[in-house]
Amino acid sequence: MVRKFEDFDLTTLRNIIKNLNDGLKIRGRYTMSKDELVKKLKKYFTIEGSIITSKPRKLEFIFDDEEEAEEEELEKERKEAEKRKKKQKKEKEKKDEEERQREEAEEADFERRRKRAEGKKKPEKLTPEKTANSFKVLGLTKTATFTEVKKAYNKLAKEYHPDKSTGNKDKFVEVDVAYKYLGLYFKEKNKS
Repeated sequence: MVRKFEDFDLTTLRNIIKNLNDGLKIRGRYTMSKDELVKKLKKYFTIEGSIITSKPRKLEFIFDDEEEAEEEELEKERKEAEKRKKKQKKEKEKKDEEERQREEAEEADFERRRKRAEGKKKPEKLTPEKTANSFKVLGLTKTATFTEVKKAYNKLAKEYHPDKSTGNKDKFVEVDVAYKYLGLYFKEKNKS
């Protein structure tokens, strides 16, 4: 069954144009009645059953609808709103990241200050048990000199340093504490 353009109402004709919009380069804007539209469409298209075939020419018009213009305007506004949302989201993420980095830097700074303050603290009191234990940790006897303590500390610190693959952090800290303690021990010994 061949359907003629005259059989379609204006809305259907407009829908035909909209559906063909992607495949045809439709340009220009004209407002026209149904009769004018049917005339123009006959030049470019034939309808056989439900198949619309076009002659090899480009359709050079579309409807100048207020609704269509409003839809385009709404679509444009929607896209702009999406862009603004994305931009705001990126800015928020950037601010959050900067805040997180600032907090991490403050925490690291606090930790450095805390460690520095701990390093300045003196051990409670020099006791014979702690002194003997410190010499033992460094692998020395009680008769060792400060020079021997220094050598033993350097050797063990290199061996147990956490940056080495064979390093042991706990042992390194233990050796370090013992060395600091013996440093105070020899200071006190030299004073008296």
